[in-house]
Amino acid sequence: MLAWSRWLLLFEIAGQPLFGQQVLIRNASPALITQTAAQYLQPDGFVLVRSDSLGAEFGLDRGKIPQHGMYSGRVRNNLFRVIMEVHLSFKPQKDGSVVSVYEDAVVLDDDSAFVQRRRVTTHSELDNLRVFLNDLQNQVQARIGRSDPTKP
Repeated sequence: MLAWSRWLLLFEIAGQPLFGQQVLIRNASPALITQTAAQYLQPDGFVLVRSDSLGAEFGLDRGKIPQHGMYSGRVRNNLFRVIMEVHLSFKPQKDGSVVSVYEDAVVLDDDSAFVQRRRVTTHSELDNLRVFLNDLQNQVQARIGRSDPTKP
């Protein structure tokens, strides 16, 4: 049997992609972060659904996709409408905003009634969110740098 410290280390290594889904973006307003995220996600088909000073939500309608192992009395086959949602939340800090992200898959039946909401949890998808946050941080910092007249 593994010692408690080894179990803890194993859990920490295996769960590594589950943590760290946030970055600090210095000197950035939520509006600038939302605008930059919208431009970043737009080529993939995401549209801004809502935004305010606490967060932003982007949506992508993937259409009807087979969902194996799911059943709804109103769906004659296993095709369900899937909408991907990317959620950003902003926590103001004295030197910027802490931005965190998560992604959900919302499953709807034929008449667009809610069936299920699933949080993205695979390592590859969480790695994609981490890359998105890092790219977002770099792009916002570049925009701030270009707009700052005191910088050469």
